Formats: sequence, structure tokens, C-alpha cells
Amino acid sequence: MESRFELAIKNFSKMFFFKNLKKEIQYIDNIKVIKTRKRLKTITLRVKGGVLEVLCPIFTPNFFIKKVLKNKETWIKSKINNYSSDHEITDQISQGFIKFKNTKLKIYFESGMKNRISYEKGILKLTCNSKNIEEKKRLVGEWLRKESEIYLRQRIKTISSKVGIKFKSLKIKSYTGRWGSCDSFGVICLNWKLIMLPIDVIDYVIIHELAHIIVPNHSKNFWNLVREKDSQYLKRKNWLKENGAPLIRF
Repeated sequence: MESRFELAIKNFSKMFFFKNLKKEIQYIDNIKVIKTRKRLKTITLRVKGGVLEVLCPIFTPNFFIKKVLKNKETWIKSKINNYSSDHEITDQISQGFIKFKNTKLKIYFESGMKNRISYEKGILKLTCNSKNIEEKKRLVGEWLRKESEIYLRQRIKTISSKVGIKFKSLKIKSYTGRWGSCDSFGVICLNWKLIMLPIDVIDYVIIHELAHIIVPNHSKNFWNLVREKDSQYLKRKNWLKENGAPLIRF
């Protein structure tokens, strides 16, 4: 029979071992598995940089992890495919194209003493005195913003007249978390990155912000007004939810 001293030593040893075993990293079928002592009750699957990782309690048996991976196979493939698509759009200039009114414009790069951009027949020709990709992104971004400014100012006037809602003024902004806003004075702000979206989705965002002049919240009355002005608003709203994230991060 163990003495109190021996039991105390054994318990201390267990506590010391478990305290220092904060996490353990394994690979199951080339998938990184992080087993941790954090208070996790379930297995978490996450895609980071297009690569799947598994986070789970430290004593989770490997056969159970394999079973979860098998059951979630379709979800995993979908997440990885979505990441690849999103990454291509977010880093589109490096891929040799740019989205313009939801159409892919090919970018043709050439060296020259002066920075210059011209657009013709679906091709954006960029002459640049630098090979730095960040400089090329800056130049293409400036071109997009100028085109956006021209288009959005014309489009909001047309839609305002069509839906019968007047606005005070328009500001073109650069956001990474929203497509537009409207204040209580009727001043509307639109994200210049809208120029990369389909035209009908751009129109939906404009109608959305104009509707806020009448109803300054997202109540049932607001959405009824949006539906009245755009019967297909739900389809366009869902498109934005599913496809807008990588574009707004541009």
C-alpha cells in the first residue's frame, strides 16, 4: 500500500507532466493535427493558407480523427477550393488580370520610362518603369479607382431618378469591410471597389444606400422598401455575400 508521501509524489508528477504537455503536433495522412490541453470539447477543422489543420483535445484517438476527416471530406474539399478561388481574386494582378464590372480584363505588362495605362478591347496595357509588383498594383488600383469614380457618379444619378429617392451628395471611399454607407443628411459613401462587381449588384448596393435615406436602419420596413425598388435584391444580396469578400480585400 502506497504511503501518503508516495501518493503525493505521484500526483505531483502527473500534474507536472500534464501542465507541461500543453500541445502535441502529429501528422495523420499528411494533415497537421494539433492536440492541445486547452478546454476543447470537439474537433475543429480549419483551412489556413489553403492547408487543412485539425485542432482537438490532447487525448483524442487517431482513429476518431480519421473518421471525422472522412465524414467531412466534401466540406474540406469545398473550403480548400474556395480558398484557391478567393486567393486568385485577392491577388489578381499577380495572376495577370483584373476584375472590371465582373469581367476579367487581361493585363499586358511592358517596360517603359513613363508609367502609363491604356484600355482597349478587354485588355489593360500597363507600361511601368518598375518591375516591383506592388508598384504595378498601385498603378492598376489608381486606374480602377478613376474608372469607378466616373461610373458610380453617373450611375447613382440614374438610379436615384429611377427609384425616386434624392440624395445630397456622393463620396467615393476605400473600405475593406463595407460597400457603402449613408448618413442622416443624405450623404452617401460608396466603395470604389464596387467597380469590380456585376453591374446589377452595383445597382443593388446603390439602391440599398438610397433606401437608408428613407429608413435609416435594417428593419422590415427597410427591406420592404429595397424590394419595392429592386425585386431581385435578394439574389444580388446573396451574390455579394458569397463572392464579395475577396474583392473587398483587394
